[in-house]
Amino acid sequence: MKTTIRFSDPVDCGERTIVPVIRDMTLLSDHGGMVARDPVGLVIMENKQAWFVSLSEAVTLSVIDELLGIRE
Repeated sequence: MKTTIRFSDPVDCGERTIVPVIRDMTLLSDHGGMVARDPVGLVIMENKQAWFVSLSEAVTLSVIDELLGIRE
């Protein structure tokens, strides 16, 4: 099984933009494949500020940094 965390398509709500963070889980076998998607977080942007809301204990701000290519 392969697991990938990625940003989904942004949604504009007035002056606020919400970007869902989702986990794609792909399972391939000789008999076929399956993909499952779970919401794991939200990035909320408004007035040049951003907030992260985790929907899963395993997803922290460091995961978002990794998605954005931010190194410590």
